[in-house]
Amino acid sequence: MAALVGMILAGGTVASPAWADQSQTDDSATTRMSSSQPQPLLGYDFSALAPGAKEANNTVSGSSFGPARILDAEGRPTGAVKTDDALLFDGSTYVKLPDDILSGRASATVSIRVRNDRFNASGPWTYLWSLGGTGQQAVGSWTASTHTSLYTSITSKANGQGETYLPASKNLPDDRFSTLTATIDGRNNMVRLYINGLQVAEGRATVNPAAFGDHHHNVIGQSRYPGIDDALFHGAVQSFAVYPQALDADQIVATLPSEDLGDLIDQQATSLAVPAAVDGDFDLPVSTTVASVGWTSSAPGTVSVNAATGRAHVVPGKRDIPVTLTARLQANKVSRSSRDAKAIQQDYRLIVRGTSRDGQNAYSRVSVHDPSVVKAGGRYYIFGSHRAWARSTDLKHWEPFTNNLSRDYQRILDPIWKAWPKQSSNPDVTGNMWAPEVYYNATMKKWCMYLSLNGGGFPFQKSVIVLLTADDIEGDWSLVGPVVYSGFQESNVAATDVPKVLGPNADLSRYASLTDTGINAIDACVKDDGQGGLWMSFGSWFGGIWMIRLDPRTGLRDYSTTYPTQANQSDAYYGHKLAGGFGNSGEGTALVHQGDWWYLMLSYGGLGQTGGYQMREFRSRSITGPYLDQNGKPAVYGRAMNDLDANRGLRIDSSFAQPGQDQVLTSQGGNALLIDDDRVFNVYHTRFVRAEGNLEEHQVRVKQMVQTPDGWLVMTPFEYRNPVGRVSSSQVVGDYQVVVHDPVHYYAGSGLSSPAIYRSVSVSLLAGGRLGGQVQGSWTATAGNLTIKVDSADPGTLLHGVYRARLGRQLDEQGHPVVFFSGLGGDVFTDAGADVSKAAGAVAIWGSRPLTDGDANHATVPTADPTPAPADRSGKEGKAGRLPLTGSALSAPVAAASAALVLGLGALVFTAIRRARG
Repeated sequence: MAALVGMILAGGTVASPAWADQSQTDDSATTRMSSSQPQPLLGYDFSALAPGAKEANNTVSGSSFGPARILDAEGRPTGAVKTDDALLFDGSTYVKLPDDILSGRASATVSIRVRNDRFNASGPWTYLWSLGGTGQQAVGSWTASTHTSLYTSITSKANGQGETYLPASKNLPDDRFSTLTATIDGRNNMVRLYINGLQVAEGRATVNPAAFGDHHHNVIGQSRYPGIDDALFHGAVQSFAVYPQALDADQIVATLPSEDLGDLIDQQATSLAVPAAVDGDFDLPVSTTVASVGWTSSAPGTVSVNAATGRAHVVPGKRDIPVTLTARLQANKVSRSSRDAKAIQQDYRLIVRGTSRDGQNAYSRVSVHDPSVVKAGGRYYIFGSHRAWARSTDLKHWEPFTNNLSRDYQRILDPIWKAWPKQSSNPDVTGNMWAPEVYYNATMKKWCMYLSLNGGGFPFQKSVIVLLTADDIEGDWSLVGPVVYSGFQESNVAATDVPKVLGPNADLSRYASLTDTGINAIDACVKDDGQGGLWMSFGSWFGGIWMIRLDPRTGLRDYSTTYPTQANQSDAYYGHKLAGGFGNSGEGTALVHQGDWWYLMLSYGGLGQTGGYQMREFRSRSITGPYLDQNGKPAVYGRAMNDLDANRGLRIDSSFAQPGQDQVLTSQGGNALLIDDDRVFNVYHTRFVRAEGNLEEHQVRVKQMVQTPDGWLVMTPFEYRNPVGRVSSSQVVGDYQVVVHDPVHYYAGSGLSSPAIYRSVSVSLLAGGRLGGQVQGSWTATAGNLTIKVDSADPGTLLHGVYRARLGRQLDEQGHPVVFFSGLGGDVFTDAGADVSKAAGAVAIWGSRPLTDGDANHATVPTADPTPAPADRSGKEGKAGRLPLTGSALSAPVAAASAALVLGLGALVFTAIRRARG
């Protein structure tokens, strides 16, 4: 990404709010308000407040509202503490605003210039502001909070009932001041959030402030629910204002100080609607809300742009061509701040798809969600949610098949469905058969299917994992019985095996909380440990991922194995805690043993197209854990947080655009791992980046994995088509297109123009061991291992540090041979979550380049496979396949999309795990 040109902005002092400057007539006003700009109802300029002052005056001329009072945690007047020309909120004070601010008003805008604090991201709930009544009164309120991440909510009822909860795509920064603007339009109850004029959330509410039954709890920094265990807001506030109407985007821009306008232009520069991949002409924007946009192309013979209309003309080549389009933004609003803003340049990389491809003729597709994979009789079988089964002879051409569960599931499952999961709110087993795990039990000489019958419910997830068996992999299947339950309580626990495990009259209180040990019995994964033990992991979100021992003679729970109850480590009923907890996302465990390690993979996020579904990896010496990630951080969480905002667990795939791929994918997950002929395959479902058509369509994909010099399993860049081969030393030199799997951004909509799509960047491995393209540094290669040291890189590439990778050959998704490397490293992404210290920052990367005819002349062993052999399941280690450790490690540059907005966790599931209130 090209360096952003710096902004020359007005003044070295804090800008006064626009509404406080209206009386000024000289040109020194930082932001001018036009005559059409609405007048606020009230406004408080805390930057002008004297230290020790107990009140802030309303500085809006003609306003009837009085001062804002500064109070301590007990509600007593206290003196202001200033920091950086702002009122400090250190958890001991809040501001009481006048009553009746929004009384009788259906529309309003709240604007606050604030610096957030990391304290608000986890631990006790905090609120930035709340207007209306208290939550206990259940008469209605509107609030904004940065707890976990930024959101706004509005309700006219109690404790979250009837609440409209609206999460933002990014949180407020904690290193600088920003203007947060919230609007509600009473004509349609549309609610919007803006950070520095950039919209980050939108949704329709069921109520507006005119419906509130009380308007006496108007506060900055105090909870919507005063008097309970919530904390006071931590941070600093420079100004606060409320308008009597919903400001539009232009009016919001007019309220911004110059620093925030500059940030808006920066944000718009990195979020222009530019597709990541094209095969024909397309349109580019020529303006934003505050700037004009001009375009230049790195390859005008391939992509040329009409300056007046923004129409881009494409001339494709035979193979995919990477092209860089450079946008130049110049502020066009008439204000001092816009006149002082120099132009900003931003690079966008895209792939012009080639005309020569046999591509997807090599595959036959099926839709199987949450696939489990096994091999039997020379065929591969996948079993997925809701009775979706398929088989293949080559992992590429799949065909659906049916069995007795497809046709007669209601009769087979009716006894256990009625005995436990069935509820009045969820009466039909159809649509509630999730994530089967199929495993061959050599002791029983049976195929075993572990299937979740999911009754759901809140706060008790009433589900059960049951065992079915068959003599043949294609059926018929017979119900054996339940394996593990969830969602029990004192009134119904007698219908489960819990009393058998815990004894009569056991304390069940810990299972009543979905952030404690209340779980969902789903997503079984069954493995033998090579030492005679058979284990099943299970769980999803909520109380985390757990593991119990099974009896290989029956396939059911081994009741002779007991577990201590130790907080966040183990439980007498659910066994060993492997991962997750505290309501954080994570589900669908996949386990595999390679060399000295057990690898645990989870799917984070929500499974929908825009839910951020993604695979993360941890490893342990023992099947029962503890599991750690590539930065040494635990898979088990210590508190609630948005784990999609953290580099916790090695993200092994993402949404990206690179030469040689067929489609841009998203929400990859629900995976299973297969060892076949000493190769490891990752089998998973994926959705697709698109803005039209069936957004939730999903299909199965298979990729081979390789082991890095550091012993981590990583994906190859392209879908499996042929076994990974080795490369000669002469084939390593060349120009690679590199993808970094950013752990803190994910696709949340907007199709191929989404800023969360990685656009591959150029990294050249030059003869002599130097790096070129968009990075500077050095590299070495030894015995199939590659080490890259990135000393510097283009701004925004998110590349720095040492990366170590495995080299190989494969065919891309258009049938062309490529050299690739895949590995991990770097020191960029250091935030691993609020419950642990900073991480080293390592993430997964890969790069690929086409093999030319000249390269082919130097080809060596074309089908040798660098993946180590698996451990022998008799308990004796097979060929370890340890890879030589050479030098430091490898790093790769990442695309302009890395500068994308931080996209928050989807409301659907997050709302369910909140404590039922906003």
